[in-house]
Amino acid sequence: MAKRASNTGGKLNLLGDRIRDLREGAGLGQAELARRLQIAGWDIDYPALNKIEKGKRSLTDIEVGYILHVLGKSWIDLDSIAVRAHFSTSPKSTVSKKGYLPN
Repeated sequence: MAKRASNTGGKLNLLGDRIRDLREGAGLGQAELARRLQIAGWDIDYPALNKIEKGKRSLTDIEVGYILHVLGKSWIDLDSIAVRAHFSTSPKSTVSKKGYLPN
């Protein structure tokens, strides 16, 4: 099971609300989107899609790519006020020799 980040309100992803908005904007229900995602090659059912939209399931960039492809959207369409707000209030990071480390 994926570990929930303490600063995400217990959610496993920050894109679920935006994915739901894009799906609803396309006039699709969860079952129909899941069916189209299966045709595109991702073995997912609507209960899993529901968990994604509620932030109860994490997802990979590849899975996000499938959703965007099926909805006819691009990565830019995922721009989310909630995601930007989350990262603007997160603790600042510092750069070390090994990369970025949280303060």
